[in-house]
Amino acid sequence: MPSSLPYVPSIKPSYAQHRNRLELEAKVKGMSCANLDIVVKDVGTNSPLFQAKGKYVFFANGVDVKAAHGALLYRVRQRRLSRRKVYKVTDGEVPKDGASVLMQAQARRALSDWTDLAIHCTSSSDNGGQPRPSMLKIRTSHDTIEVLTDNGLVLGQIIRSKSALIRLSSAQSYRMLISPGVDASLVVLVFVCMHMQRLVRKSTMSTVAVTAAAA
Repeated sequence: MPSSLPYVPSIKPSYAQHRNRLELEAKVKGMSCANLDIVVKDVGTNSPLFQAKGKYVFFANGVDVKAAHGALLYRVRQRRLSRRKVYKVTDGEVPKDGASVLMQAQARRALSDWTDLAIHCTSSSDNGGQPRPSMLKIRTSHDTIEVLTDNGLVLGQIIRSKSALIRLSSAQSYRMLISPGVDASLVVLVFVCMHMQRLVRKSTMSTVAVTAAAA
């Protein structure tokens, strides 16, 4: 008899063991992908979970996502000279040359807003660990961003801080509410790709403005 439970995509099931809603806090610094710095901690235990740091990669924007103990979990790459803004995520625990793409986020237009991404992922929690493709959606409402499956299941919420002090500082703060049994690293990856798109879009618009002024 088939299960009536909804399918929940997961890349690293070890980050989906929580049975209650998980509350995370993310602090973001950086004016470009190369110096992007995101630290994510568990609010309940006040302990770090993930860190995403930008790095210089030849002809690409790169961000490495690591666990709190320093192990490389994911590599996120976007080719700088490509007209299509595509963010490809590979498994950091596999040698770079042999790592397959686990998730891909693509901006719908050249200057898409940071939440206007089409996201495809290959998860590993279905049929005894066999890969299964999934599509994720982003829905925005005021200061809240929801990450959903294509059938409407909410994986997590990302909430911008309303603190004026944080808005005026160099760091931005966000709350993440991860639904029970959902891979927290998957929602964090979506968050990283959104911030990379925000910075790439900002850089592209600056280049367009400079080119127009020179003309």
